[in-house]
Amino acid sequence: MSNTRLRGLRAVDWALIAAVVGAVLPVAAAAVARVGSHWRAAGDEAMIARLSHDVFSSHTPLLGMPSTIAAGIDVTGGGTPHHLGPMLFWLFAIPDRLSGSSPAALTITIALVNIASIVAVAWQVRRRAGSSAAIVAMLGVTVMLWSVGRDLTVQIWNPYVALLPLLLFLVVAWSAACGDLVALPLGALVGSFVMQCHILYALPVVAVGLVAVAAFVFGDRLVRDRTDRADRADRDDNDRSRRRSLVAAAVVLAGCWWTAIYDQVVHRPGNLTRLWDSFSRSTQDRFGTVTALRYVVKTITVPPAFARRFENYSAYSSLNVRPGPWFTVGAVAVLGALILGTIVAWRRAAAETWLGVLAVATVGIVYFVLERLPIEYGGVDAYRGRFLWIISLYVWLALVLVVGRPIARSVVRSCARLWPALGSGRAAVAVSTVVALAALSAGALVAGERSPAYVVAPDDSSEIRSLSNQVRARVAYHGPYLLVAAGTRAFASIASGVMWDLVRHGYDIRLLAGDSYLGAAHGLPRRAKVPHLVVVSSGPGYRPPAHARRVAVLGTDSGLAERLRREEAAIVAGLEQRGAHLTATGRALAAKHYSGPIAYALRDLSAQFPPWHRLIHDQTLGVLVAGKFVAVAQRDAEALARFDRRLSDSTSAVLSVFVVPAPT
Repeated sequence: MSNTRLRGLRAVDWALIAAVVGAVLPVAAAAVARVGSHWRAAGDEAMIARLSHDVFSSHTPLLGMPSTIAAGIDVTGGGTPHHLGPMLFWLFAIPDRLSGSSPAALTITIALVNIASIVAVAWQVRRRAGSSAAIVAMLGVTVMLWSVGRDLTVQIWNPYVALLPLLLFLVVAWSAACGDLVALPLGALVGSFVMQCHILYALPVVAVGLVAVAAFVFGDRLVRDRTDRADRADRDDNDRSRRRSLVAAAVVLAGCWWTAIYDQVVHRPGNLTRLWDSFSRSTQDRFGTVTALRYVVKTITVPPAFARRFENYSAYSSLNVRPGPWFTVGAVAVLGALILGTIVAWRRAAAETWLGVLAVATVGIVYFVLERLPIEYGGVDAYRGRFLWIISLYVWLALVLVVGRPIARSVVRSCARLWPALGSGRAAVAVSTVVALAALSAGALVAGERSPAYVVAPDDSSEIRSLSNQVRARVAYHGPYLLVAAGTRAFASIASGVMWDLVRHGYDIRLLAGDSYLGAAHGLPRRAKVPHLVVVSSGPGYRPPAHARRVAVLGTDSGLAERLRREEAAIVAGLEQRGAHLTATGRALAAKHYSGPIAYALRDLSAQFPPWHRLIHDQTLGVLVAGKFVAVAQRDAEALARFDRRLSDSTSAVLSVFVVPAPT
């Protein structure tokens, strides 16, 4: 190999390093920002933190987080189905213990996981298609991070933790399909982690994994046919390497799944039975064929989903809008070009063949998953559709490598006849360097780009820190306590955040045994003696008993509660005087047995029992509900909207923690 060629290879590798740095910059910036803001876990993230803390204890979790897939149905034997396994908790357990349950340790851990996923994607693509292809992949990752914003990469919430590992799994599956023995145990590890984080990813991982294994076996047979004509020693070495890789993959799978298997065998019913019931007995509406096709079209079309940024939920909801002719033609063109390019690559026996096969198969699998996906009240939550950004990036990476690169090579060869310098490789190095610099520059810009507000939950860290500090300063008794949440914001995030912050400082806080998150490990049986209560309230609605002691308060307004009660009474009086009724949409929703607070209120209304105060308090009603589900006069709709805004503001203005002594 000439010195010129070596210099060219070094230049491409340096360009790849620059592209990787550009792709990981947003993750690093997000981690630094979150640690610097003294972040505290809230909502589901607080539950994940506490369950991770339980790993090295007598009540280590056997399964993942509770799943909402069973909403509205009764599963066999009762109980709540969970996501498939506890690998998410295993991931955080050691950093949690070593750091003394520091919130920063969780942020740094997930940032390192995502950085490692990005670097591993570059490594795997380079192994299969070279440094130039890996540079293109890093540019794609950077563009995707611009689309979703940097903050998503440091969320410890289970649907988001698995996103970049899902991309890594898809790339590793390509390597395994090409006969890479290292990819087998790596794919088993990464695929298991992704599946256990969220049940939504299970079918794509299993299906892609099966295709990759089938390709590995097929490719291995071809290799065996060729090695039959080679030396016996070489054939024996290949057999030993293959056996070692298969044994390693089997050991990894056994280590990842033993808790889920144990739960299924020992418990009646097991979690897999509950999950199956959730799929087979669900009464929730599903996407259906038309809606699934809309999402698939807008995922892979021009421009693809990963290259578009939706600044609010309304923009994101446009994925469910009927695509125009341009989007439809673009999606058909992308899929058709990918299929044709895969056929051509197959005839040339190119390494990109299996990438094309897996990408096309992934599109079909995603359509099947979306077609069966249940729709909750209010539309499709953004977290359920976020994996489409990963699928979009993967399909377009396949399109570039399977279709674009052969075309580019043909053009270069044709031009080299006129300009011989183009055939020396310098042009390819120059183009790769330009793309890498673009990725690095884009990464630097994305590092300062926050995620849109609808992508990540509001940050309640300052409120949680303030309330927790006040409680620890005023309450010497460390428990046990029974946690109670009063108010929408307290129930959704603040109460669990305060609970975990107190627990990591030595307080013993329990929940009812029926709690789907912590009831199994930290629940109190129904007939157990009730300990002291610690009540976290938001808004003015909670009225503590006379013997309760307020030990923490944030932003109190002594007259706010009374003013809101008077305003509510006026609205209720107007509604009762002028009358209101459920719309057809409201009655249809009530009949579907959804599990949210609005459903119970609608069912009450349909039974001619109009508790307007409950409807307003539970759902913080507004124009959306008043206009679509409950028909009211325009003046009442406007009054409801004003009250809704004031009530929402009050949940931020009034946060309290009460200690209620146990009854004697």
